[in-house]
Amino acid sequence: MLLIVALLIQLFAAAQQNTVVINSGNPLFPGWYADPEVAIFNSQYWIYPTTSSVYDKQVYFDCFSSADLITWKKHQRILDTAAIKWAKRAIWAPAIVEKNRK
Repeated sequence: MLLIVALLIQLFAAAQQNTVVINSGNPLFPGWYADPEVAIFNSQYWIYPTTSSVYDKQVYFDCFSSADLITWKKHQRILDTAAIKWAKRAIWAPAIVEKNRK
């Protein structure tokens, strides 16, 4: 019995040494972002953060998508105050909803 336990411990230790851990790192992607909203749509992970910059330059949102939480794709300026008549400066803390499968 003791021999079996010793062999299991050796096998476990060998398996741990051969394990490669892949992670996305911290931060997940370059840039200055805050207040992330996270969602999953169609098995795809999405992050919608606030763009951190000086007040007058916080006028757009980028978002990021990933299928595996390791590799992230940046989607630039998905919303800009230029497209919103009443918004002039500094938009923060986005929230996302799905409508009509979009």
